[in-house]
Amino acid sequence: MGLADAEDSGVAIVRPDNRLPHQHRPMVIQRGFLAHAEGSVFVTQGHTRVICAASISGALPEFRRGTGGGWVTAEYAMLPRATMTRSPRSAASSNKRSVEISRFLGRCLRAVVDLSVLGPWLIQIDCDVVDADGGTRCAALTGSFTAMQDAVRALARRENRADPLREAVVGISVASVDGRLVVDPSYDEDHRASIDLTVALTASRRIVEIHAASEAEPYARETLDQMLDLASEAAETPFAAQRGCGETGGSDDSGHRHGQR
Repeated sequence: MGLADAEDSGVAIVRPDNRLPHQHRPMVIQRGFLAHAEGSVFVTQGHTRVICAASISGALPEFRRGTGGGWVTAEYAMLPRATMTRSPRSAASSNKRSVEISRFLGRCLRAVVDLSVLGPWLIQIDCDVVDADGGTRCAALTGSFTAMQDAVRALARRENRADPLREAVVGISVASVDGRLVVDPSYDEDHRASIDLTVALTASRRIVEIHAASEAEPYARETLDQMLDLASEAAETPFAAQRGCGETGGSDDSGHRHGQR
């Protein structure tokens, strides 16, 4: 029985953590988590927890120097005991998965920043997964935007520039598990998924990037459409977390944070 069939028949599909298929895990974003970063957050998404920090510098990559515009880049890593077994610290940010997610985060963040309005500044985002229970790249993207928002808006005020942010962006995952489509799978679900989708969505529900792959047989276009519809609806949870965590003023030049600590 698929998700649509179950809903039509009135059967409530309950997941291991008692969520319904369309339900995203509770999400909380704590702003101003670090004392010295220009923007920082601590993201909790179920049992997944991520620290995101945004740093501002003038050390632009060579290809952006002299253009009058800035750049945004990101680095993602998991702490050694973010998972059930310890990972070597030296490999935390250099394995292929970390590199791939780092590039994904950078592309998604740059898509919602007007780099010419940002000015000649480099925004560097660091994402460190403290606890991993599925959805780490989605939590990292949602938190990274919030940390970046604090950093660039404080910079814009200080430099008397316009706000360079176009709109918010979040990450959402949807998977097919045991023949059912579920939103925001935990690790117990994700490692059994036959189809896995990650999508970066803006507040206007425009798509920045999609990764959708089958671990088994090819799937129909209709299935992809259903997954995207579920992701669009579920995106309200991370967007609400971004809106509901308040706003800080960023960090001044001495590294002392204004607002919430």
